[in-house]
Amino acid sequence: MFNKVPLYIVILLCSLKSQSQTGFCRDGYGNKSDPIFIENFGIGETVELSQGTSPYTYEQGKLTTAGSYHVSSVSEWFNEDNTLDDNGRALIMRIGKNPGIPYSLKIENLCPNTTYTLEFYYNIFSPTVCKIDQGITFNTDFNIDNSISNGFYYGIFSTGWGKSSIRFTTVTQNSVTFYIELKSGTECTYYLAIDDITLKACGEKVLLSDRTGRNSVKICQSDFPFSTTLNASPNYSGAKQHNYQWQSSSDGINWGNIVGETRSDFTTPSISETTYFRAIVNHGNILCGNNNLEYQYPSEIYAVSVIDSITPPIPKGDLTFCEGDSKTVSVTVDNGLTVDWYDAPTGGNLLLANSNEFDPKGVSGTYYAEARLYYSNNCSSSRTAVKVDYIKPPEIKDETIVLCENTNSTIHAGVTANNYLWSNGETTEGITVNEPGIYSVDINFNGCVIKKVITVTSSNFSFESVISDRKNIVVTTNIPGNFLYSIDGNIFQSSNVFTNIEGGLYTIYVKDRNCNEPVTTQFIHFYIPSFFTPNGDGINDFFELNGLELFKTSQVLIFDRFGKLLKSSKNAPFLWDGTYLGHKLPSDDYWCVVIADDRKFTGHFTLKR
Repeated sequence: MFNKVPLYIVILLCSLKSQSQTGFCRDGYGNKSDPIFIENFGIGETVELSQGTSPYTYEQGKLTTAGSYHVSSVSEWFNEDNTLDDNGRALIMRIGKNPGIPYSLKIENLCPNTTYTLEFYYNIFSPTVCKIDQGITFNTDFNIDNSISNGFYYGIFSTGWGKSSIRFTTVTQNSVTFYIELKSGTECTYYLAIDDITLKACGEKVLLSDRTGRNSVKICQSDFPFSTTLNASPNYSGAKQHNYQWQSSSDGINWGNIVGETRSDFTTPSISETTYFRAIVNHGNILCGNNNLEYQYPSEIYAVSVIDSITPPIPKGDLTFCEGDSKTVSVTVDNGLTVDWYDAPTGGNLLLANSNEFDPKGVSGTYYAEARLYYSNNCSSSRTAVKVDYIKPPEIKDETIVLCENTNSTIHAGVTANNYLWSNGETTEGITVNEPGIYSVDINFNGCVIKKVITVTSSNFSFESVISDRKNIVVTTNIPGNFLYSIDGNIFQSSNVFTNIEGGLYTIYVKDRNCNEPVTTQFIHFYIPSFFTPNGDGINDFFELNGLELFKTSQVLIFDRFGKLLKSSKNAPFLWDGTYLGHKLPSDDYWCVVIADDRKFTGHFTLKR
């Protein structure tokens, strides 16, 4: 069970401006002055407070009595000192169960019409009898009105240091009272530590830059002698006037005034080593007197860094790309540097300036990155070779294969690669499928991935037509495919046309190239011969209609060019020797009409003597 303690941290002023609130300098006040007042309780042995600051009783040791205090070394009470003065003293109080004001502090010699921030460290902790062992949470609500300003803390005990601040604005008063008020009692006593009470004036933020707008610069020996002009610019013009004192430092910590430099602009002397500059700005508050050294606001810091050598760029990311990728190569460099790209390790052509990234635009080769100081063409690093390779994977074509009925089929990526990933999750070069569908495989060639799509269809096809084209048989299926054709079931061909085939009854076989079982149909191959030569040499001596006998009914009519019927036959094999009434007919073109099983065939042929 946690014991909660209401604790009020209070600022007391007479006729205090009502906008005072918790927080650091803000709302147009972007800067804080050097400390105007510090109460850090000193260092050394345990001592008493000044008279009138606390009604509690001074006690040495571990403060066994509620309502007691002492000013003791922080290290005697805490393992760590998170306040400003390491191993200094802090105010330690044993808070009793009753309300009251255990501590107050009056700070004098303030300026009217000035905004301040008061900062302090606190630590609330309890003896073991309270059985409290977890962290502390705070809610802060400050509402300053006339003589009362309260900061309300309500939470769980802690053993760690916390920091808080209160911002307020004076009107006519020149003093402020900081005190702790206990608004209500508690079930048990506890300890409260306070340290490093610091008061600072809130002022405007002072911007600092050179004539190019930079707030820092890096140079190297090739830039010597180097000098620049700086400008300090407060961002709030409410002060009557601004007074300046420029300072320099070799480490950015310890500062010294530059004699005679008291204007907003400052031209540095010749610089040959790293140097820091800032301006101390004093607001001319006539109520406090001009040039009050207590109210000084430091500007931003301008650093001139002298670089002994520049570290060459370091490549990062992929340097091997796939052909067609729109990617850039990039390098990293230290802050304050830019990168130029060249086509040679020295000299050469400038390909791109002021960019950490470079686009090779699909061209393999070695490119060279050179780090350079901004605003300096003479201070650069050696060049870093960046080798870029574009991989051209083999050409991959999609496939369509036929799955034979009641069988499995193995489909393949078809190329050697680093790895494979099929749409069904398998990772081998080939997979076995047993049903139609669309399958895909991602083929990885050294990081370049190409997708191949394989469409698996069933071998469920049929004959669309089988026709006779003169002496040829033409077979057409209802779907396209990689088929083999045969008219005897033994010899198969890839062409769907059988040439120079005598008329007769044939069984047509068609099968998928990858399947064994064919689809068959019977076909009567019948055609009208294009010529015959009845000259007695035993070759084509007769006009003969082979296969006519395979029809159930048939009728044949032969005409000359004038439509005269020369020969006819019905339901019988047909053979004509080219005579009419015993006379040989001359060489000429003749016409034939055949009606067989309700099918009509017409054509003309040549009689050659």
